[in-house]
Amino acid sequence: MTKASSWKVWLVLIGVFVAGAVAGGFISLRVAARIVEQGRGPNQFAPRLLQHLSDRLELSDDQRRQVRVMVGEAWEELREQRQASRDTMRELDSRISTVLTAEQKEKYAELQERQRQRWQALEERRRGAVGANRPPRDGQSPHPPGGDKPRPPPGKTP
Repeated sequence: MTKASSWKVWLVLIGVFVAGAVAGGFISLRVAARIVEQGRGPNQFAPRLLQHLSDRLELSDDQRRQVRVMVGEAWEELREQRQASRDTMRELDSRISTVLTAEQKEKYAELQERQRQRWQALEERRRGAVGANRPPRDGQSPHPPGGDKPRPPPGKTP
């Protein structure tokens, strides 16, 4: 292989890597948006899991205490892994910037800024999404079925 074709191969490999990173970032934003809209915030993981297991498995108080410790340890490990992932992505961003032209760096900075704004908007929506104020999920009506019909008095069936 000649030197001219060798650098082309490297350029293609780097392009594929960058495209994968960008696509992965956009896909993760979509998934995160769906999770946020469903009300699964990071501080709800451990309590929801513990409640789910308690309800489904009818845990005793002693079992619930033991499972609570296990879930807490797992949550801490997941939190550390997320922080490591963030650090890896920051390093990746700086490494990607080293191979870009000045014009590409500007575009890349714009992409990153738009992504940051989307994350902020999702976070704001998550903080503001309480009960009925939460927007409907795809395919759902904003109102419950029959929500505009008068309800019968308690104890009487239609």
